[in-house]
Formats: sequence, structure tokens, C-alpha cells
Amino acid sequence: MPELPSTPRGAATRRRILDAAT
Repeated sequence: MPELPSTPRGAATRRRILDAAT
């Protein structure tokens, strides 16, 4: 999975994925 851009939307998505993976 490619890294998302450092944007509010990207950060939110990445954080959501990390939260779900926990």
C-alpha cells in the first residue's frame, strides 16, 4: 500500500487504518 500524502485527509485515513489495525 503506497504511503498517503501528508494532508489532513490522508492523515485521517492513515490514522483510521492504524486505529483499525490495533
